Amino acid sequence: MTGLTSFNNLTYALCNSFRQAVVFFCFVLMNLNSAEMLAQQKSDCLSHLDSASVMSMAHERKWISANSDAELAPSLKPQLIFDSDHCMWIMITKSYSTTLRGKCRHTNGCTIETTYVRRIAADSGKVISKKSKRKVIPNYEM
Repeated sequence: MTGLTSFNNLTYALCNSFRQAVVFFCFVLMNLNSAEMLAQQKSDCLSHLDSASVMSMAHERKWISANSDAELAPSLKPQLIFDSDHCMWIMITKSYSTTLRGKCRHTNGCTIETTYVRRIAADSGKVISKKSKRKVIPNYEM
């Protein structure tokens, strides 16, 4: 009887290792397939816009106040980033203003920094999203 039980244990161990090998093989195949699909998606991104056309669109829509980049202060120049993973242009612009309202009345005023983040589709040129963030910075006299 002991020979039969050891044979059963051996076949059970072989079947388990075979199942694990099959599961591992399927896992590897699925990951290779998804990696190839990701590589194809990254290479499929074709931008019909370049940075100059995105800047001209910003001038047309009055996202940038000056007519030429030479007139802008370095802190006001827009940042253009091309995101090839999502096939879009990201434009970041900043504007500054001052105020004496609220808690700023008791200091030397406050500077308001507004940051605009616009996402533009690289293939069609349409604006995907617009977000703004407002930050109030007190101007303290030392």
